[in-house]
Amino acid sequence: MNRHKFKKSVLGLLIMLFLAACGDSGSSVNGGPISAISSNSLLPEVSSSSVEVAPSSSMTEVSSSSMEVVSSSSSSSAISYGTLTDARDGQFYKTVTIGTQTWMAENLNYETANSYCPNAARDLCVKYGRLYLWSTAMDSAGVFSDSGKGCGFGLTCSAKEPVRGVCPEGWHLPSKEEWNTLFAAVGGEYVAGTKLKSKSGWLNDGSTDEYGFSVLPAGSRLGGGDGYHYAGERADFWTSTEVSSDDAYYWEFSSAYGRVFSDYHYHKYSGYSVRCLRDSGAFNDSSAFNQNTEPVSSSSVEAVSSSSIDYGEFTDSRDGQVYKTVKIGEQIWMAENLKYAYLQPTSTEDSSSFCYRNEPDSCAKYGRFYWWSAAMDSAGVFSDGGKGCGYKVKCNATESVRGVCPKGWHLPSNTEWKILFATVGDTSIAGILLKSKSGWYSDGYGMDIYGFSVLPAGYCGGTGHYGNVGKGAYFWSSTEDGSNDAYFWGFDSGYEGVFSGYFDKSLGYSVRCLKDSE
Repeated sequence: MNRHKFKKSVLGLLIMLFLAACGDSGSSVNGGPISAISSNSLLPEVSSSSVEVAPSSSMTEVSSSSMEVVSSSSSSSAISYGTLTDARDGQFYKTVTIGTQTWMAENLNYETANSYCPNAARDLCVKYGRLYLWSTAMDSAGVFSDSGKGCGFGLTCSAKEPVRGVCPEGWHLPSKEEWNTLFAAVGGEYVAGTKLKSKSGWLNDGSTDEYGFSVLPAGSRLGGGDGYHYAGERADFWTSTEVSSDDAYYWEFSSAYGRVFSDYHYHKYSGYSVRCLRDSGAFNDSSAFNQNTEPVSSSSVEAVSSSSIDYGEFTDSRDGQVYKTVKIGEQIWMAENLKYAYLQPTSTEDSSSFCYRNEPDSCAKYGRFYWWSAAMDSAGVFSDGGKGCGYKVKCNATESVRGVCPKGWHLPSNTEWKILFATVGDTSIAGILLKSKSGWYSDGYGMDIYGFSVLPAGYCGGTGHYGNVGKGAYFWSSTEDGSNDAYFWGFDSGYEGVFSGYFDKSLGYSVRCLKDSE
Protein backbone atom coordinates (compact mmCIF):
# COMPACT_ATOMS: atom_id res chain seq x y z
CA MET A 1 0.00 0.00 0.00
CA ASN A 2 1.33 3.40 -0.96
CA ARG A 3 1.57 5.88 1.84
CA HIS A 4 1.90 9.58 1.25
CA LYS A 5 4.11 11.40 3.68
CA PHE A 6 3.10 14.93 4.43
CA LYS A 7 5.14 17.75 5.83
CA LYS A 8 2.86 19.99 7.80
CA SER A 9 3.16 22.29 10.76
CA VAL A 10 2.27 20.58 14.00
CA LEU A 11 -0.82 22.04 15.60
CA GLY A 12 0.56 21.32 19.03
CA LEU A 13 3.44 23.71 18.35
CA LEU A 14 0.96 26.52 17.81
CA ILE A 15 -0.80 25.76 21.05
CA MET A 16 2.48 25.63 22.99
CA LEU A 17 3.54 28.96 21.55
CA PHE A 18 0.21 30.45 22.48
CA LEU A 19 0.26 29.09 26.02
CA ALA A 20 3.80 30.32 26.48
CA ALA A 21 2.60 33.81 25.68
CA CYS A 22 -0.58 33.71 27.76
CA GLY A 23 0.50 31.75 30.81
CA ASP A 24 -2.44 30.46 32.85
CA SER A 25 -5.09 32.62 31.23
CA GLY A 26 -7.13 29.54 30.42
CA SER A 27 -7.44 30.46 26.75
CA SER A 28 -6.38 28.22 23.92
CA VAL A 29 -6.34 28.29 20.15
CA ASN A 30 -8.30 25.57 18.38
CA GLY A 31 -6.44 24.82 15.19
CA GLY A 32 -5.61 28.41 14.52
CA PRO A 33 -2.80 30.39 12.93
CA ILE A 34 -2.03 32.41 16.05
CA SER A 35 1.51 32.12 17.35
CA ALA A 36 1.77 34.61 20.19
CA ILE A 37 0.15 37.62 21.79
CA SER A 38 1.76 39.29 24.76
CA SER A 39 -0.19 38.73 27.95
CA ASN A 40 0.32 42.34 28.96
CA SER A 41 -2.01 43.37 26.15
CA LEU A 42 -5.00 41.70 27.80
CA LEU A 43 -7.56 44.25 28.84
CA PRO A 44 -8.88 45.06 32.33
CA GLU A 45 -12.33 44.20 33.63
CA VAL A 46 -15.13 46.52 32.58
CA SER A 47 -16.16 48.94 35.29
CA SER A 48 -19.85 49.11 36.19
CA SER A 49 -19.63 52.49 37.84
CA SER A 50 -20.91 54.50 34.89
CA VAL A 51 -24.36 54.58 33.33
CA GLU A 52 -23.35 56.71 30.37
CA VAL A 53 -21.14 55.94 27.39
CA ALA A 54 -17.89 57.32 28.71
CA PRO A 55 -14.19 56.53 28.70
CA SER A 56 -13.21 54.13 31.44
CA SER A 57 -10.69 55.21 34.00
CA SER A 58 -8.72 52.13 33.09
CA MET A 59 -8.00 52.83 29.45
CA THR A 60 -5.08 51.06 27.85
CA GLU A 61 -3.20 50.86 24.61
CA VAL A 62 -3.15 47.50 22.86
CA SER A 63 0.31 46.95 21.47
CA SER A 64 0.84 45.76 17.96
CA SER A 65 1.64 42.05 17.82
CA SER A 66 3.00 40.09 14.91
CA MET A 67 1.13 36.88 14.25
CA GLU A 68 2.56 34.11 12.13
CA VAL A 69 0.14 32.32 9.86
CA VAL A 70 1.35 28.74 9.74
CA SER A 71 0.95 26.75 6.56
CA SER A 72 -1.80 24.15 6.52
CA SER A 73 -0.54 22.62 3.31
CA SER A 74 1.87 19.93 2.28
CA SER A 75 3.84 19.26 -0.84
CA SER A 76 1.10 17.03 -2.17
CA SER A 77 -2.12 18.31 -0.66
CA ALA A 78 -3.40 21.72 0.37
CA ILE A 79 -5.77 21.96 3.32
CA SER A 80 -8.30 24.75 3.52
CA TYR A 81 -11.25 25.44 5.77
CA GLY A 82 -14.66 26.94 5.25
CA THR A 83 -18.28 26.88 6.36
CA LEU A 84 -21.49 25.53 4.91
CA THR A 85 -25.06 26.66 5.54
CA ASP A 86 -27.79 24.06 5.05
CA ALA A 87 -30.62 26.08 3.46
CA ARG A 88 -33.21 23.59 4.73
CA ASP A 89 -32.83 24.42 8.42
CA GLY A 90 -30.12 27.09 8.67
CA GLN A 91 -27.60 24.76 10.32
CA PHE A 92 -23.96 25.81 9.97
CA TYR A 93 -21.18 23.28 9.43
CA LYS A 94 -17.42 23.56 9.30
CA THR A 95 -15.83 22.19 6.14
CA VAL A 96 -12.34 21.04 5.23
CA THR A 97 -10.66 20.44 1.88
CA ILE A 98 -8.19 17.55 1.98
CA GLY A 99 -6.49 16.84 -1.30
CA THR A 100 -9.10 17.08 -4.05
CA GLN A 101 -12.13 16.58 -1.79
CA THR A 102 -14.14 19.00 0.34
CA TRP A 103 -15.83 17.34 3.33
CA MET A 104 -18.12 18.45 6.09
CA ALA A 105 -15.93 18.60 9.19
CA GLU A 106 -18.90 17.80 11.42
CA ASN A 107 -21.57 15.11 11.36
CA LEU A 108 -24.86 15.91 9.67
CA ASN A 109 -27.57 17.10 12.08
CA TYR A 110 -30.54 17.47 9.72
CA GLU A 111 -33.69 16.28 11.48
CA THR A 112 -35.93 14.02 9.45
CA ALA A 113 -37.94 10.84 9.91
CA ASN A 114 -35.89 7.78 10.90
CA SER A 115 -33.02 9.84 12.25
CA TYR A 116 -32.09 9.82 15.92
CA CYS A 117 -30.08 11.63 18.56
CA PRO A 118 -27.43 9.43 20.24
CA ASN A 119 -28.88 7.90 23.39
CA ALA A 120 -32.13 9.72 22.48
CA ALA A 121 -30.72 12.93 24.01
CA ARG A 122 -31.24 16.12 21.98
CA ASP A 123 -28.16 17.80 23.44
CA LEU A 124 -26.06 14.97 21.99
CA CYS A 125 -27.39 15.80 18.52
CA VAL A 126 -25.71 19.20 18.90
CA LYS A 127 -22.43 17.51 19.75
CA TYR A 128 -22.49 14.37 17.59
CA GLY A 129 -25.07 15.00 14.88
CA ARG A 130 -27.86 12.52 14.17
CA LEU A 131 -27.84 8.78 13.48
CA TYR A 132 -29.57 7.75 10.24
CA LEU A 133 -31.00 4.53 8.89
CA TRP A 134 -29.41 3.74 5.53
CA SER A 135 -32.71 4.36 3.74
CA THR A 136 -32.84 7.83 5.31
CA ALA A 137 -29.19 8.54 4.50
CA MET A 138 -29.97 7.59 0.87
CA ASP A 139 -33.24 9.60 0.81
CA SER A 140 -35.16 6.55 -0.35
CA ALA A 141 -38.37 8.59 -0.46
CA GLY A 142 -36.87 10.88 -3.08
CA VAL A 143 -37.59 14.05 -1.10
CA PHE A 144 -34.45 15.88 -2.25
CA SER A 145 -33.45 13.97 -5.40
CA ASP A 146 -34.09 10.78 -7.34
CA SER A 147 -30.52 9.50 -7.05
CA GLY A 148 -31.22 7.25 -4.07
CA LYS A 149 -34.95 6.83 -4.52
CA GLY A 150 -36.21 3.37 -3.61
CA CYS A 151 -32.99 2.37 -1.81
CA GLY A 152 -33.81 0.77 1.53
CA PHE A 153 -33.88 -2.36 3.65
CA GLY A 154 -35.04 -5.44 1.79
CA LEU A 155 -34.52 -3.74 -1.57
CA THR A 156 -31.70 -3.94 -4.08
CA CYS A 157 -31.48 -0.59 -5.80
CA SER A 158 -29.65 0.98 -8.69
CA ALA A 159 -28.48 4.24 -7.17
CA LYS A 160 -27.27 7.05 -9.43
CA GLU A 161 -23.86 8.20 -8.23
CA PRO A 162 -23.29 10.61 -6.69
CA VAL A 163 -26.23 10.07 -4.33
CA ARG A 164 -27.34 13.33 -2.73
CA GLY A 165 -29.31 11.43 -0.12
CA VAL A 166 -30.07 13.40 3.04
CA CYS A 167 -27.20 15.86 2.41
CA PRO A 168 -27.60 19.58 1.65
CA GLU A 169 -27.89 20.73 -1.94
CA GLY A 170 -24.52 20.56 -3.71
CA TRP A 171 -23.30 17.77 -1.39
CA HIS A 172 -23.76 14.01 -1.40
CA LEU A 173 -23.44 10.82 0.61
CA PRO A 174 -19.92 9.52 -0.15
CA SER A 175 -19.41 6.13 -1.73
CA LYS A 176 -17.05 3.55 -0.30
CA GLU A 177 -14.42 4.52 -2.88
CA GLU A 178 -14.70 8.21 -2.03
CA TRP A 179 -13.92 7.37 1.59
CA ASN A 180 -10.93 5.38 0.27
CA THR A 181 -9.74 8.50 -1.57
CA LEU A 182 -9.82 10.46 1.69
CA PHE A 183 -7.83 7.84 3.57
CA ALA A 184 -5.24 7.62 0.81
CA ALA A 185 -4.81 11.40 0.96
CA VAL A 186 -3.90 11.30 4.66
CA GLY A 187 -1.51 8.35 4.41
CA GLY A 188 -3.65 5.22 4.20
CA GLU A 189 -6.28 3.48 6.29
CA TYR A 190 -3.73 2.21 8.84
CA VAL A 191 -3.01 5.76 10.07
CA ALA A 192 -6.24 7.52 9.06
CA GLY A 193 -7.93 6.88 12.39
CA THR A 194 -5.23 8.64 14.38
CA LYS A 195 -5.03 11.56 11.95
CA LEU A 196 -8.77 12.14 11.52
CA LYS A 197 -10.23 11.47 14.98
CA SER A 198 -10.80 14.36 17.39
CA LYS A 199 -8.18 14.91 20.07
CA SER A 200 -10.59 14.38 22.95
CA GLY A 201 -13.87 12.67 23.76
CA TRP A 202 -12.71 9.14 22.98
CA LEU A 203 -12.37 6.38 25.54
CA ASN A 204 -8.67 6.27 24.65
CA ASP A 205 -7.35 9.69 23.63
CA GLY A 206 -4.15 10.19 21.64
CA SER A 207 -5.44 11.06 18.19
CA THR A 208 -3.99 14.11 16.45
CA ASP A 209 -6.85 15.45 14.28
CA GLU A 210 -4.18 16.83 11.95
CA TYR A 211 -6.64 17.89 9.26
CA GLY A 212 -9.48 19.27 11.37
CA PHE A 213 -11.77 16.43 10.23
CA SER A 214 -12.68 15.90 13.91
CA VAL A 215 -14.35 12.48 14.03
CA LEU A 216 -16.26 12.18 17.32
CA PRO A 217 -17.35 8.86 18.90
CA ALA A 218 -21.11 9.15 18.37
CA GLY A 219 -21.66 5.41 18.60
CA SER A 220 -24.55 3.79 16.74
CA ARG A 221 -28.18 2.80 16.99
CA LEU A 222 -28.80 -0.84 16.27
CA GLY A 223 -32.10 -1.97 14.84
CA GLY A 224 -34.45 -4.55 16.23
CA GLY A 225 -34.85 -2.78 19.57
CA ASP A 226 -31.19 -3.19 20.51
CA GLY A 227 -30.85 0.50 21.41
CA TYR A 228 -27.73 2.70 21.39
CA HIS A 229 -24.19 1.39 21.67
CA TYR A 230 -20.50 2.37 21.63
CA ALA A 231 -20.78 6.08 22.51
CA GLY A 232 -17.24 7.21 23.33
CA GLU A 233 -15.81 4.11 21.65
CA ARG A 234 -16.77 4.14 17.98
CA ALA A 235 -17.88 6.25 15.05
CA ASP A 236 -19.60 4.52 12.14
CA PHE A 237 -20.33 6.29 8.85
CA TRP A 238 -22.66 5.14 6.11
CA THR A 239 -21.51 4.97 2.51
CA SER A 240 -23.81 5.02 -0.53
CA THR A 241 -22.47 1.60 -1.56
CA GLU A 242 -24.77 -1.34 -0.87
CA VAL A 243 -23.84 -4.99 -0.51
CA SER A 244 -27.21 -6.66 -0.84
CA SER A 245 -30.87 -6.00 -0.25
CA ASP A 246 -30.23 -6.13 3.51
CA ASP A 247 -26.72 -4.68 4.01
CA ALA A 248 -24.66 -1.64 3.04
CA TYR A 249 -21.01 -0.69 3.56
CA TYR A 250 -19.90 1.60 6.36
CA TRP A 251 -16.56 2.80 7.75
CA GLU A 252 -15.62 2.36 11.38
CA PHE A 253 -13.34 4.47 13.59
CA SER A 254 -12.49 2.90 16.96
CA SER A 255 -11.00 4.25 20.18
CA ALA A 256 -8.83 1.14 20.39
CA TYR A 257 -7.10 1.51 17.01
CA GLY A 258 -5.24 4.09 14.96
CA ARG A 259 -6.56 2.61 11.73
CA VAL A 260 -9.99 2.67 10.12
CA PHE A 261 -11.90 -0.44 9.15
CA SER A 262 -13.28 -1.00 5.68
CA ASP A 263 -15.19 -3.85 4.08
CA TYR A 264 -17.59 -3.78 7.01
CA HIS A 265 -21.25 -4.03 6.16
CA TYR A 266 -24.31 -4.33 8.31
CA HIS A 267 -28.08 -4.15 8.30
CA LYS A 268 -29.49 -1.12 6.55
CA TYR A 269 -31.86 -0.53 9.46
CA SER A 270 -28.94 0.37 11.76
CA GLY A 271 -28.44 4.01 12.70
CA TYR A 272 -25.03 5.43 11.74
CA SER A 273 -23.56 8.90 11.31
CA VAL A 274 -23.37 10.78 8.00
CA ARG A 275 -20.57 12.98 6.65
CA CYS A 276 -21.40 14.74 3.40
CA LEU A 277 -18.95 15.31 0.54
CA ARG A 278 -19.13 18.32 -1.75
CA ASP A 279 -20.10 17.61 -5.36
CA SER A 280 -17.34 18.08 -7.92
CA GLY A 281 -17.67 21.51 -9.50
CA ALA A 282 -20.48 22.56 -7.15
CA PHE A 283 -21.21 26.26 -7.37
CA ASN A 284 -19.85 28.35 -4.51
CA ASP A 285 -22.86 30.38 -3.39
CA SER A 286 -21.63 32.62 -0.59
CA SER A 287 -24.89 32.16 1.28
CA ALA A 288 -24.26 28.44 1.45
CA PHE A 289 -20.53 27.80 1.30
CA ASN A 290 -17.61 29.99 2.30
CA GLN A 291 -14.04 28.82 1.96
CA ASN A 292 -10.52 30.12 1.91
CA THR A 293 -9.47 28.44 -1.31
CA GLU A 294 -5.84 29.56 -1.20
CA PRO A 295 -3.41 27.52 0.88
CA VAL A 296 -2.31 29.47 3.91
CA SER A 297 1.30 30.60 3.61
CA SER A 298 3.77 31.74 6.23
CA SER A 299 3.54 35.49 6.56
CA SER A 300 3.44 38.21 9.14
CA VAL A 301 -0.02 39.54 9.92
CA GLU A 302 -0.60 42.74 11.84
CA ALA A 303 -3.20 41.46 14.28
CA VAL A 304 -3.95 44.21 16.74
CA SER A 305 -4.05 47.90 16.04
CA SER A 306 -2.59 50.40 18.47
CA SER A 307 -5.81 52.39 18.77
CA SER A 308 -7.20 53.33 22.16
CA ILE A 309 -9.90 51.16 23.68
CA ASP A 310 -12.45 52.79 25.97
CA TYR A 311 -15.05 51.11 28.15
CA GLY A 312 -18.35 52.39 29.39
CA GLU A 313 -21.98 51.55 30.02
CA PHE A 314 -25.33 52.89 28.98
CA THR A 315 -28.94 52.30 29.95
CA ASP A 316 -31.68 51.50 27.46
CA SER A 317 -34.47 53.84 28.58
CA ARG A 318 -37.13 51.55 27.09
CA ASP A 319 -36.68 48.73 29.60
CA GLY A 320 -33.89 49.81 31.96
CA GLN A 321 -31.40 47.25 30.66
CA VAL A 322 -27.78 48.25 31.30
CA TYR A 323 -25.20 47.32 28.64
CA LYS A 324 -21.41 47.35 28.64
CA THR A 325 -19.85 49.23 25.73
CA VAL A 326 -16.43 49.25 24.10
CA LYS A 327 -14.77 51.74 21.78
CA ILE A 328 -12.56 50.01 19.20
CA GLY A 329 -10.88 52.42 16.84
CA GLU A 330 -13.45 55.05 15.88
CA GLN A 331 -16.49 52.89 16.63
CA ILE A 332 -18.40 52.42 19.89
CA TRP A 333 -20.13 49.04 20.11
CA MET A 334 -22.37 47.34 22.61
CA ALA A 335 -20.19 44.70 24.29
CA GLU A 336 -23.23 42.49 24.88
CA ASN A 337 -26.04 41.18 22.70
CA LEU A 338 -29.27 43.14 22.65
CA LYS A 339 -31.97 41.89 25.04
CA TYR A 340 -34.86 44.20 24.18
CA ALA A 341 -38.13 42.27 23.81
CA TYR A 342 -39.44 43.36 20.41
CA LEU A 343 -42.85 41.72 20.50
CA GLN A 344 -44.39 42.78 17.20
CA PRO A 345 -46.31 39.74 15.89
CA THR A 346 -45.79 38.16 12.48
CA SER A 347 -48.14 36.17 10.26
CA THR A 348 -46.96 32.94 11.89
CA GLU A 349 -45.64 33.96 15.33
CA ASP A 350 -46.98 36.03 18.22
CA SER A 351 -43.57 37.68 18.55
CA SER A 352 -40.56 38.40 16.37
CA SER A 353 -37.80 38.09 18.99
CA PHE A 354 -37.08 35.08 21.17
CA CYS A 355 -35.10 33.61 24.03
CA TYR A 356 -33.33 30.31 23.43
CA ARG A 357 -36.00 27.66 24.10
CA ASN A 358 -38.08 30.49 25.63
CA GLU A 359 -35.90 30.39 28.74
CA PRO A 360 -35.47 33.83 30.40
CA ASP A 361 -32.06 32.82 31.80
CA SER A 362 -30.83 32.30 28.24
CA CYS A 363 -31.94 35.81 27.30
CA ALA A 364 -30.02 37.18 30.28
CA LYS A 365 -26.87 35.40 29.11
CA TYR A 366 -27.08 35.49 25.31
CA GLY A 367 -29.58 38.22 24.52
CA ARG A 368 -32.52 37.62 22.19
CA PHE A 369 -32.80 36.26 18.66
CA TYR A 370 -34.45 38.60 16.15
CA TRP A 371 -36.01 38.03 12.78
CA TRP A 372 -34.37 40.42 10.33
CA SER A 373 -37.66 42.35 10.12
CA ALA A 374 -37.53 42.82 13.91
CA ALA A 375 -33.86 43.82 13.84
CA MET A 376 -34.79 46.45 11.22
CA ASP A 377 -37.95 47.56 13.12
CA SER A 378 -40.06 46.99 10.03
CA ALA A 379 -43.15 48.13 11.94
CA GLY A 380 -41.59 51.57 12.36
CA VAL A 381 -42.06 51.58 16.14
CA PHE A 382 -38.89 53.57 16.84
CA SER A 383 -37.99 55.18 13.51
CA ASP A 384 -38.77 55.12 9.81
CA GLY A 385 -35.22 54.04 8.85
CA GLY A 386 -36.12 50.37 8.39
CA LYS A 387 -39.88 50.69 8.07
CA GLY A 388 -41.35 48.11 5.71
CA CYS A 389 -38.15 46.03 5.58
CA GLY A 390 -38.95 42.37 6.01
CA TYR A 391 -39.10 38.90 4.52
CA LYS A 392 -40.02 38.76 0.81
CA VAL A 393 -39.90 42.54 0.67
CA LYS A 394 -37.07 44.52 -0.92
CA CYS A 395 -36.79 47.80 0.91
CA ASN A 396 -34.94 51.07 0.55
CA ALA A 397 -33.54 51.51 4.03
CA THR A 398 -31.85 54.71 5.09
CA GLU A 399 -28.06 54.74 5.41
CA SER A 400 -28.10 54.35 9.20
CA VAL A 401 -30.98 52.16 10.41
CA ARG A 402 -31.85 52.47 14.09
CA GLY A 403 -33.91 49.31 13.89
CA VAL A 404 -34.54 47.64 17.24
CA CYS A 405 -31.58 49.40 18.87
CA PRO A 406 -31.84 52.01 21.66
CA LYS A 407 -32.06 55.70 20.79
CA GLY A 408 -28.69 57.00 19.61
CA TRP A 409 -27.63 53.56 18.38
CA HIS A 410 -28.24 51.63 15.16
CA LEU A 411 -28.08 48.22 13.50
CA PRO A 412 -24.62 48.08 11.86
CA SER A 413 -24.35 47.71 8.11
CA ASN A 414 -22.21 45.07 6.44
CA THR A 415 -19.56 47.73 5.81
CA GLU A 416 -19.53 48.82 9.46
CA TRP A 417 -18.87 45.24 10.54
CA LYS A 418 -15.97 45.13 8.07
CA ILE A 419 -14.53 48.31 9.62
CA LEU A 420 -14.53 46.60 13.03
CA PHE A 421 -12.69 43.55 11.70
CA ALA A 422 -10.18 45.69 9.82
CA THR A 423 -9.48 47.63 13.03
CA VAL A 424 -8.56 44.49 14.97
CA GLY A 425 -6.45 43.00 12.14
CA ASP A 426 -8.58 41.33 9.49
CA THR A 427 -11.33 38.75 9.09
CA SER A 428 -8.88 35.83 9.32
CA ILE A 429 -8.08 36.50 13.00
CA ALA A 430 -11.02 38.58 14.24
CA GLY A 431 -12.80 35.55 15.70
CA ILE A 432 -10.04 34.56 18.10
CA LEU A 433 -9.61 38.19 19.18
CA LEU A 434 -13.29 39.01 19.74
CA LYS A 435 -14.77 35.74 21.06
CA SER A 436 -15.30 35.30 24.82
CA LYS A 437 -12.76 33.33 26.84
CA SER A 438 -15.26 30.67 27.89
CA GLY A 439 -18.54 29.07 26.92
CA TRP A 440 -17.49 27.76 23.50
CA TYR A 441 -17.71 24.11 22.53
CA SER A 442 -14.56 22.00 22.15
CA ASP A 443 -12.15 24.63 23.49
CA GLY A 444 -13.13 26.95 20.66
CA TYR A 445 -13.08 30.05 22.83
CA GLY A 446 -11.22 33.23 22.06
CA MET A 447 -8.88 35.66 23.78
CA ASP A 448 -11.40 38.51 24.03
CA ILE A 449 -8.59 41.04 23.68
CA TYR A 450 -10.98 43.97 23.27
CA GLY A 451 -13.73 42.99 25.70
CA PHE A 452 -16.16 42.55 22.78
CA SER A 453 -17.10 39.20 24.34
CA VAL A 454 -18.88 37.28 21.58
CA LEU A 455 -20.81 34.39 23.16
CA PRO A 456 -22.01 31.30 21.22
CA ALA A 457 -25.73 32.05 21.27
CA GLY A 458 -26.44 29.95 18.17
CA TYR A 459 -29.54 30.84 16.17
CA CYS A 460 -33.30 30.34 15.99
CA GLY A 461 -34.62 28.61 12.88
CA GLY A 462 -38.31 29.00 13.58
CA THR A 463 -40.98 26.53 14.73
CA GLY A 464 -39.08 25.99 17.97
CA HIS A 465 -35.85 24.93 16.29
CA TYR A 466 -32.62 26.22 17.81
CA GLY A 467 -29.15 25.34 16.57
CA ASN A 468 -25.42 25.68 17.26
CA VAL A 469 -25.73 26.94 20.84
CA GLY A 470 -22.22 26.69 22.26
CA LYS A 471 -20.77 26.40 18.75
CA GLY A 472 -21.59 29.59 16.85
CA ALA A 473 -22.69 33.22 16.99
CA TYR A 474 -24.44 35.01 14.13
CA PHE A 475 -25.20 38.72 13.86
CA TRP A 476 -27.53 40.56 11.53
CA SER A 477 -26.41 43.53 9.49
CA SER A 478 -28.77 46.13 8.03
CA THR A 479 -27.64 45.21 4.51
CA GLU A 480 -30.03 43.08 2.48
CA ASP A 481 -29.48 40.98 -0.61
CA GLY A 482 -32.79 40.91 -2.40
CA SER A 483 -36.24 40.38 -0.97
CA ASN A 484 -35.50 37.09 0.82
CA ASP A 485 -31.95 37.39 2.19
CA ALA A 486 -29.84 39.72 4.31
CA TYR A 487 -26.15 39.75 5.22
CA PHE A 488 -24.86 38.40 8.52
CA TRP A 489 -21.48 37.82 10.16
CA GLY A 490 -20.63 34.58 11.94
CA PHE A 491 -18.21 33.29 14.57
CA ASP A 492 -17.51 29.57 14.97
CA SER A 493 -15.97 27.45 17.74
CA GLY A 494 -13.50 25.85 15.33
CA TYR A 495 -12.45 28.93 13.38
CA GLU A 496 -10.11 31.79 14.35
CA GLY A 497 -11.58 34.13 11.76
CA VAL A 498 -15.07 35.41 11.01
CA PHE A 499 -17.21 34.61 7.99
CA SER A 500 -19.94 36.40 6.12
CA GLY A 501 -22.79 35.47 3.85
CA TYR A 502 -26.41 36.26 3.16
CA PHE A 503 -29.25 34.11 4.33
CA ASP A 504 -32.98 33.88 4.88
CA LYS A 505 -34.47 36.91 6.65
CA SER A 506 -36.83 34.59 8.53
CA LEU A 507 -34.03 33.21 10.71
CA GLY A 508 -33.42 34.53 14.20
CA TYR A 509 -29.91 35.91 14.79
CA SER A 510 -28.34 38.07 17.50
CA VAL A 511 -28.02 41.86 17.35
CA ARG A 512 -25.12 44.09 18.38
CA CYS A 513 -25.84 47.82 18.19
CA LEU A 514 -23.37 50.50 17.09
CA LYS A 515 -23.40 54.04 18.47
CA ASP A 516 -24.39 56.78 16.05
CA SER A 517 -21.63 59.12 14.91
CA GLU A 518 -21.61 62.43 16.78
